[in-house]
Amino acid sequence: MAPPAHCYEGFVEVRGLRGQVESCRRRWAGLRGAALCFYGAPREQQPLELLDLNELLGVQKEGGALILQLRDQKVTLKADSAQEQEMWRGFILTMAKLELPTDLELLPGHIFQMEEALRRERENRCGAQRGGQQQHPPPGSCGTAPPC
Repeated sequence: MAPPAHCYEGFVEVRGLRGQVESCRRRWAGLRGAALCFYGAPREQQPLELLDLNELLGVQKEGGALILQLRDQKVTLKADSAQEQEMWRGFILTMAKLELPTDLELLPGHIFQMEEALRRERENRCGAQRGGQQQHPPPGSCGTAPPC
């Protein structure tokens, strides 16, 4: 069986996951909707840790890393390059807020990738709502998205 589809994925150094507050670990990360999943290796199907980006309060660039401030947790992510880090920031904010950030420092092709991921995520959330899988749409989903 194939691993779950992610709109963006790659290796990151991560600190602040539950039970790993002080240590920094290299993990395979994948972004699927409003879930940021961390795996031990790229082909693993079961995440070791999962962050709910609906709980995201903000993302800051700090000292070559991204600080994700969630309601009850602070997680630090560091990518292999500044461009990858900006991609992570863009995708995380796009999936969390269901809108493309306007301050991204990326090439047009990368922006296009995020626009496509945003379009698919809106379709997924609207389809789930119409299919009766959700009683109430998540904040910021179909209620503010263009018509499905």
